[in-house]
Amino acid sequence: RGPRRDGVVEGSLPLRWSEEQGVRWKTAIDGRGWSTPFASGGRLWLSTADPEGHRLRALELDAASGAVLRDVLL
Repeated sequence: RGPRRDGVVEGSLPLRWSEEQGVRWKTAIDGRGWSTPFASGGRLWLSTADPEGHRLRALELDAASGAVLRDVLL
């Protein structure tokens, strides 16, 4: 949502995306995305689940490097 929480981004965004271009880092995440990621204080939080949605996990990643800091089975 951005710093003003209004969905407006100041500055410019990458116009082209590929496996190498417009990507700062990549981190392999098991399962399927289950929600909208949340960013705060240099950390990213996201959830993932198995294809049936029975085993849910919450992950905390370092926003600068993509390193997984926490992986919690819910």
